[in-house]
Amino acid sequence: MILNRLSLAAGAVLGAMAASASLWAVNSLLWLPQAREEGRASYIAEQAAADQKAEIERKGDDAKLRGMSDYDLCVDGLRTRRLSIDPCRVLLGVHPE
Repeated sequence: MILNRLSLAAGAVLGAMAASASLWAVNSLLWLPQAREEGRASYIAEQAAADQKAEIERKGDDAKLRGMSDYDLCVDGLRTRRLSIDPCRVLLGVHPE
């Protein structure tokens, strides 16, 4: 009777070990590599979308800047830095006195 219980307990322990070992093998050999690949593909897709959005914004900014006169570019740059726009008047042909 005690021998039957010991053999039943040993069988349960060995069965649990075999099940966990097989699940570990399937996880490390099959599921994890696929998850890593899906994660990489997702990251690459997100980066590509962000790069495309940034490029579109840059093209819009470039088109706006190409359409501005030298004076407007000067004024925009100095105002952005909160500086006086007096030096830009030279570009209009008006010399500050």
